[in-house]
Amino acid sequence: MPDILLRDVPQELADALSQMAQASGKDRMTWLKEQLATLASGPILRERYAIKFYNGSNEGKGRITRYSNDLNGTIGTYANLNEEEAKAVEMATDLVRRNQQGDLAEAQWYLKNVFDNVFEEPV
Repeated sequence: MPDILLRDVPQELADALSQMAQASGKDRMTWLKEQLATLASGPILRERYAIKFYNGSNEGKGRITRYSNDLNGTIGTYANLNEEEAKAVEMATDLVRRNQQGDLAEAQWYLKNVFDNVFEEPV
């Protein structure tokens, strides 16, 4: 089995991890292994991506871009949206900004209900 070694862990962090392990009735190594297993079994959420959407050539179009987890890390650019399209873009933008499990698929679903073309682009 491979080893994972962490260096330069601040003493306060090591102490906090020991206290958390002790509170659960385990030694730090056993507790950390369990925490790593939980972390590794979760979904992989990308931090950077974009969703492009449009209808006909002169109709609604735009792009929602997620650059980071920062408060201003998600940007929406769009034009010629009607009220229904604007609401879908607002809902999708909120989901992209939140970026939890299933949010990307749900954002695309909102957009696909009002736009003919919806696809993901790399950032």
